[in-house]
Amino acid sequence: MSGKKVPTKKQRMATRTLACCALLAALSVVMARLFSLMPEESSRFSIESIPIFLAGLFFGPLAGGLVGFTADFVGCLFSPYPFNPLFCLPPILYGVFGGVSRMWMGKRVTVPRLALGLVFPVVLGSILYQSFALSYVYFASTFWEALALKLASRSVQFGIVLVLDTTIIYLLFRTKIFNRMGLWPIANYKKEVTTMTAEQAIEYIHSVCWKGSIPGLGRTQKLLSLIGNPHQKLKYVHIAGTNGKGSTAAMTASILRKAGYKVGLYTSPYIYKFNERMQINGEPIADEELAAITEWIRPFAQSMEESPTEFELVSCIAFQYFMRNNCDIVVLEVGMGGAMDSTNVIPVPEVAVITNIGLDHTDVLGKTVEEIARTKAGIFKEGGEAVVYRGTPGVEAVFEEVCIEKNVNLTFANFSGLRLLSHGLEGQVFDCGDRKALELPLLGDHQLHNAAVVLSVADVLISRGWNITEENIYDGIRDVSWPGRFDIMRKDPLFIIDGGHNPQCIEALVKNIQDYLADRRVIVLTGVLADKDYADMYKPVMPLVEEFVCITPPNPRRLDATLLAQYLKEAGAKATACGSIPEGVKTAMEKAGQDGVVLSFGSLYTIGDIRNALEEI
Repeated sequence: MSGKKVPTKKQRMATRTLACCALLAALSVVMARLFSLMPEESSRFSIESIPIFLAGLFFGPLAGGLVGFTADFVGCLFSPYPFNPLFCLPPILYGVFGGVSRMWMGKRVTVPRLALGLVFPVVLGSILYQSFALSYVYFASTFWEALALKLASRSVQFGIVLVLDTTIIYLLFRTKIFNRMGLWPIANYKKEVTTMTAEQAIEYIHSVCWKGSIPGLGRTQKLLSLIGNPHQKLKYVHIAGTNGKGSTAAMTASILRKAGYKVGLYTSPYIYKFNERMQINGEPIADEELAAITEWIRPFAQSMEESPTEFELVSCIAFQYFMRNNCDIVVLEVGMGGAMDSTNVIPVPEVAVITNIGLDHTDVLGKTVEEIARTKAGIFKEGGEAVVYRGTPGVEAVFEEVCIEKNVNLTFANFSGLRLLSHGLEGQVFDCGDRKALELPLLGDHQLHNAAVVLSVADVLISRGWNITEENIYDGIRDVSWPGRFDIMRKDPLFIIDGGHNPQCIEALVKNIQDYLADRRVIVLTGVLADKDYADMYKPVMPLVEEFVCITPPNPRRLDATLLAQYLKEAGAKATACGSIPEGVKTAMEKAGQDGVVLSFGSLYTIGDIRNALEEI
């Protein structure tokens, strides 16, 4: 090895920024000398402020201000007039407001947005302040008369300059020269020709350059800041918990849609296709828009010293998607935990929701349910509203304590008013307090408790002024769709898919088997990841099923079907290993026959391939 020290990414970025700022300062000096329509220092037409404004836009307010000062100082070296610090404020303001205007340039660079960024330095600096300074320095004896004349003449002069600067900068952005130089991502994204496909976007998101799950908000906040903070332009229902987050989110979104709102829904993981993770009014993001937003965000993400994780990147894509489409409200599901989850960058939500708490991710979230509850309560924000799934006295005490600390209005879901009226494979009918005979297509006692949480959420939203009627609530609960949760895929033979994989989900699955399939012969189609505690997953189910058909999930962490079958046989169950998922589907259906049931659970990664196999049978 030569021993030569390689510059870090941070050092390379700093050097590039310094070089670009120096070039822009020099360009401003050249424009001041060569492109002035009136060369007098006290009154002239010039476009020298354009490079200074761009320096702030590209590199931030501090860099822009320094470029403005440097350009003014160096320019005086080539001028018959000496440097006077009284006159350096206007160019500094151009750079500072260039950086400030970055906040509203994230969505699209337009003439009104550029004019808004330029009007402040023009009015405050070039017209008001500079008129005062010139009158004070050169016309002290007739100060007020000179000031009036300067204000009048410079208002006309810099009104014209404002139009020139805005037009030139906009035309430069339209050429996409800054994109090609790596100084700015695609600005006018609604008119762009996207070169990235959806497949390439998803491959990029999943690429090896992204880290795994790393708690912390800094990377998400940085990336969102670079793209204009789209998350700050939206309203939210924020949902955390161990189990039931997805179902609770789906029911909440369904009610809001019935009320006529444009509703974003962000969940994870997906069941069939990546696009399902971000939806608007029940429709997943289109391939073209996923590709366009990912391509637009990529330069920002790659410019960061510390790369975002995959989940953080996806969250930022989702925020941008919901903001671009002007969602009225977003139902936002936490990825893992609460306090340090990347979704927790949002402002105070309309309501923060905690679903059922259990032991999961104990290496990160805590060793007890009370510790996990405190972590998840991190989504509660000062002065907000919270709705919580009832739990143990210890867990409820944690929520009460956090809400007192943060002045949060706490509502516990009304479980005492729950009463099941009827249930079958087509759904359930239940009462909850004063609401009678609600219809819910999601099966299982746990879904009734999730629905009770959602009804409390609806009540809080109504109290905050959201226009939700009782009819909207009944219709939203009745028409909710949430695939992969004891989901009937076909009826001949009966084929059910359930995404349960942790102890609480398996407990709910066992109860569903007892409630809905007690008189049926059950064949389990299953695959599992090798790093899961599959002993706890299968042992509670073994007494209730006749046979297991084992498949291998399409995931690098998969447990081979033959090894899973071997484990099940050693545990006393009857098991068959299959070489592919289509073979497993066919085998399970043959073993079930017309009177039996195929129940698939174990790994969410198998569900998409199972559905595809069913469509071909």
